[in-house]
Amino acid sequence: MLVGAGAVARTSLAGRLGLACAGGIVVDAAGRTSRPGVWAAGDCAVAPHPQTGEGRVRIESVQNAVAQASAAASMRGAPAPGPQVPWFWSFQGDLKLQIAGLSAGHDTTVVRGDADSERFSVLYYRAGALLAADCVNSPADYMVVRKALAGGHTIPPGVAADAAVPLKRALPAPGTPKTPAAA
Repeated sequence: MLVGAGAVARTSLAGRLGLACAGGIVVDAAGRTSRPGVWAAGDCAVAPHPQTGEGRVRIESVQNAVAQASAAASMRGAPAPGPQVPWFWSFQGDLKLQIAGLSAGHDTTVVRGDADSERFSVLYYRAGALLAADCVNSPADYMVVRKALAGGHTIPPGVAADAAVPLKRALPAPGTPKTPAAA
């Protein structure tokens, strides 16, 4: 049996330096801490993420650490890039688990496919806007959700619920403005 209980950010040094800490080192979108001239990135950083609606989050993943490399660009005076879609994956035996987005604050879920077949996705919504998906052996669903979230679009729950319809049909044509519910 494997139990993953999470991790606690070690912020004692940051605290001694007088940096604001709240479950990690508090940073802005560019990786700047509460102390001028000090930046932080990676698993220790608690950064704003507009998708959650809950302010700041600390995401423990390689992808997030790489995305937060914007702290280095910010140190050079470059503008911080916009928020990226968090994504995660893991192999658990013959199951490929993939997650796109953050489901915090969801009010609706749609299960796409059949969990008994070990090939399904759970899509999470808040006020009709797509927030995230947990996909089990469903890489096509995962990629479509990542693309939709990155483009600021949603996939209507009714479309998502119909496993006979490929999710990619729900994506707007390139250059289409953001979906109002996801804007």
